[in-house]
Amino acid sequence: MSDIFISYRREDSEGWAGRLAEKLQNEFGKDVVFYDYDSIEPSCDWKAVVREGLRQCKLLIAVIGPKWMISTNASGTRRLDDPADLLRFELSTALQKGVPILPVLVGKAQLPRSEDLPREIQDILKYQALELQSRNAGKEMESIVELAAQVTKRPRPQPPANGTVIDVGRKLVMADSEAGSIVGTRGFRVREDISRVSVAEGAKILNSKLKDIVGTEIVDSGKR
Repeated sequence: MSDIFISYRREDSEGWAGRLAEKLQNEFGKDVVFYDYDSIEPSCDWKAVVREGLRQCKLLIAVIGPKWMISTNASGTRRLDDPADLLRFELSTALQKGVPILPVLVGKAQLPRSEDLPREIQDILKYQALELQSRNAGKEMESIVELAAQVTKRPRPQPPANGTVIDVGRKLVMADSEAGSIVGTRGFRVREDISRVSVAEGAKILNSKLKDIVGTEIVDSGKR
């Protein structure tokens, strides 16, 4: 279920929408986050997919960049003034459903004035906005994840109490194959304790040629 819907204009978000989607997908799972680049498959009825994503969502994140207000269509008309504009549809649908909205300002964008917005989406301004810039990205990304967890009531995955557990190739199945190396993770300046490294647990390798299965290498931590 796509509990989190990311609304943005591709030419306006300066890549922040994709970074935010990746962060949320890593935290909650890819199916929980509706991000059109990942969520709409080729040959799908994209309008129907967007409607279904909006029907399911519990939080809409509106990524607002410097061109969000002034973007125009091929005829030179401001896109927000077009009742058929997809972004306008996304926001108005969320407001009609009472879905909480988080405006996220990127690229030094400013919140629009109420009088500059179509009436049906003016209520997005009642929601507190968050500014996302390179200098504060880590902190603010974390704030967005925490808000998403609260609104959707989806718990964030917690690390094991006794240290980090790393699984590599768990339940791997290979048959009649030839592969190079299977590598787990290689970290830099890792300070946490590694309580267990599991490499190819439960693997089944039949009639196959495999070079290496490597667990983990921790660099600059005093542990290897």
